[in-house]
Amino acid sequence: MTDSENRGNTPDGAVTQPEITALVAAHTAHLRRITRVLDLERFATTHGLCDQRAFSRFVHALRRVAGVDIDAIRELNQAQKRVEPVFVAQAARGPRLALWCAGTRTRFTVARAGGELIWRDRHPHACPVHPTRAAKSAAGQAIWVAGRARAEWGAEAATLRLTMDRSHGVDLLGLHQRALAFNLLLELVTDPLHNPAARAKGAATVEWHGSDPAVLIDSAADRS
Repeated sequence: MTDSENRGNTPDGAVTQPEITALVAAHTAHLRRITRVLDLERFATTHGLCDQRAFSRFVHALRRVAGVDIDAIRELNQAQKRVEPVFVAQAARGPRLALWCAGTRTRFTVARAGGELIWRDRHPHACPVHPTRAAKSAAGQAIWVAGRARAEWGAEAATLRLTMDRSHGVDLLGLHQRALAFNLLLELVTDPLHNPAARAKGAATVEWHGSDPAVLIDSAADRS
């Protein structure tokens, strides 16, 4: 008997929580890279999760399995829509930067494309810290690096695609505001598996001495 036949024998024919959990587990890497709620909703619709109960189960699985907080992403998306169009246009004309970051209970790590660590040190606040706070601290340091690079480039504004090792529970709106303070339009991605900063556990301190803005350019954007 197929899954669809099994669902047909249930009282409401709904997709079950275990089925949705398995679906999210199979697409975790893809779902973590999505930065818009609209695309998460499209994913759900494409896979038949159209009614309110199924979508609620999908939201639950996203948080529990993939560490994706759809409510936080929605709040961030709404804040991004309120950004002045003039600033958005300036960021589009400026450089598109890419950084990866991760935090442990004692240290933060920032890496650039190619996996090179450009900064690894102790958190600027008291250690040890909660994993969620560590992730936000690492992201804040990466935003600072990108802001310096934008200034050295001489651009009015820039876009930063920042890949974090975790985002669930992190104040994404606060990171958005911090980025704006450095004239950066922030795109946040979560990827703990393909994140060179997250693989740096146990690595020695790497002092930041400045970075050539050109080496922080988002090479994936160049290929698109």
